[in-house]
Order: sequence, then C-alpha cells, then structure tokens
Amino acid sequence: MRWEGTDNFGNLMIAESDSTGPTDLRPDLESLVREVFGRHSSGVAFAIDLEYQEVAAPDAGQVSHILRIPWLHEGDSGHYEAISQLLTEILQELHLDASVHGPWP
Repeated sequence: MRWEGTDNFGNLMIAESDSTGPTDLRPDLESLVREVFGRHSSGVAFAIDLEYQEVAAPDAGQVSHILRIPWLHEGDSGHYEAISQLLTEILQELHLDASVHGPWP
C-alpha cells in the first residue's frame, strides 16, 4: 500500500485499496491504522463512508488519512459491518483505543 500526500506538507495522505472485497481488505486497513496512529496518539476515530467509498481518520475537523475503497457501495450495510468489524479487531489486536463509526456528522 502506498500513501501519497496531497500537498507538499503531507497534511492529507491518501491511498487506494487494491482489494476486491472485505475478505482481502485487512492488510489495507492495518496500514491505515498504523499510519494514523503514527501521527495521532489519542482521540482517533475511523469513519466508514459508503457514499464516498472511503474510510477516513482521525476526526471530522482534521482528516489526515483517507483510504479509498472502490468496491464500496452506498446502501450496502453488509460491507459497512464487515469493515467495522475488521477495524475493531485490528485496533484490539494492536491495543489501540479508537472509535469506528459511519460517516462524519
């Protein structure tokens, strides 16, 4: 997975998943979690946004990382649940505290 800055300062990092569905998305989500926690130590939230086909973090006022997932589709709650579960498992395994929810309010 390759993270690219959208400006010269690296304020917003974006990557696109090569996965084809939830079953092979885990390494990309792990990369997202590690990248986000490499910059932010607390107050982290992961927003799963089916409409924009992405997972973003760490908060609505300061998104620094976006993982684009081309196969996500709005209205597919099964994909939302699978991604939410994967993120929660990764956070627990890495002993990291963060919330996982739907799109930013």
